[in-house]
Amino acid sequence: MGNLILWLLCIWIVPLMYVVLRNDTKFKKNLAVGVTIPYAGRSDPEVVRLLEQFKRRLNWICLALLLLGALLLLVKGSGLFLLLLLTWLDLVIVVPYIPYALCNKALKKLKEQRGWKVSGSQETVVNFAAAQSAPKWLSPVWFAIPLILSLLPAVWDRDFLLLYATDGISIFFCWLGYRYLYRNRAETVDENLKLTQALTRIRRYNWGKCWLLCSWVLVVMSLGIWLTMDYFWLSMALMVVVTAALVGLAIRVEFTVRRLQEQLTRDSGKDFYVDEDDKWIWGIFYYNPHDRNLLINDRVGLNTSFNLAKRSGRVIMALLILILAGMPFMGVWIMREEAAAVELILEDEELVGNHLYSHYEIPLEDIREAELLEELPEISKVSGTSMDNVKKGNFKSRELGRMKVCLDPRESPYLLLTLEDGSLYLLGSSSREETLRSYAAVQESLAG
Repeated sequence: MGNLILWLLCIWIVPLMYVVLRNDTKFKKNLAVGVTIPYAGRSDPEVVRLLEQFKRRLNWICLALLLLGALLLLVKGSGLFLLLLLTWLDLVIVVPYIPYALCNKALKKLKEQRGWKVSGSQETVVNFAAAQSAPKWLSPVWFAIPLILSLLPAVWDRDFLLLYATDGISIFFCWLGYRYLYRNRAETVDENLKLTQALTRIRRYNWGKCWLLCSWVLVVMSLGIWLTMDYFWLSMALMVVVTAALVGLAIRVEFTVRRLQEQLTRDSGKDFYVDEDDKWIWGIFYYNPHDRNLLINDRVGLNTSFNLAKRSGRVIMALLILILAGMPFMGVWIMREEAAAVELILEDEELVGNHLYSHYEIPLEDIREAELLEELPEISKVSGTSMDNVKKGNFKSRELGRMKVCLDPRESPYLLLTLEDGSLYLLGSSSREETLRSYAAVQESLAG
């Protein structure tokens, strides 16, 4: 079931990539697939052919990726599944941009052949009349309210304090993203000042709306997990639903901006038009040594890019590439976790629970009570690992309360230990005989 949840959290990325990239073939701000085309060139047969060719290639690539993603459901084992899922995710993020880059390159070549390229395009176009008005930022109070609400469950439930704190920190980063990832620059398309002002207002308004909506969705997640903490699968279902809501809201705002950009610039590009294509590699990466700023607003939609002409921009890009390349190795780590057996060992008057690099050492003299359980109690993870072959870390039970766990859930019995300080340990080896021997040793220690 865990594999299915991860699959559901990732599979939607393919249709999302498809819809976003296909939408780039519609002219917005005189742009299609990252290339500026004048109004007269939009109906050029070669332009139309190249855009249709890109859409066909995108169709086949996304269909292949979707089918490949569906095959992942046949994979058994958490580690192998995660390895293949994250490798597939890397392909989903990268491969659809290959036909995009090819189409961008072909359109730029055609544009030069047709004489549509604006001379002097290496200079940055700035409309000072539209840019001089500073944006009116939302008060931090609008983000402080959801932040406080997301932390409220921690007052009554300290077991999941880390989770609530993570939601609160995420909301704080929503405010940071809203305030500091926006480049205050006019959305200049042509000589029409009113159009520039309208496009700039649309981006500014929806930029704040997107970050604020994300903050409130995180509040729902925090409160929802608090209310469903004792019902694992209900909690997991809630996480999937909230993630879908978060993505859905972000997509809705993005496409609202794109639709308005398309409508407002439908008749643009007949005379003067802004052409900054030379600053965008393949229409994807911004590279402008004449721009001293790190951040740049994407020309279409709502997103932000980094200036790769700056060292900091290249460092950020290198880190992102390393993260993408390193993601599949998480699956390798989980495979090691799956392959390792859970052990219960008696050494130097201590009972030790071992699994890979995790060790739980309990002096026999500290044990007040021991009970052998043939059935595993219903427990939910607070922090640690919860897989088909191993559960370890801090867990919580409605009947027993909070406890430390190190066991193989496939092999009973399980050893429930109560220490002198009242803390609980739930242990169980991958070997039934090893658990029984440990129980006998604990009973002997208690009797003596």
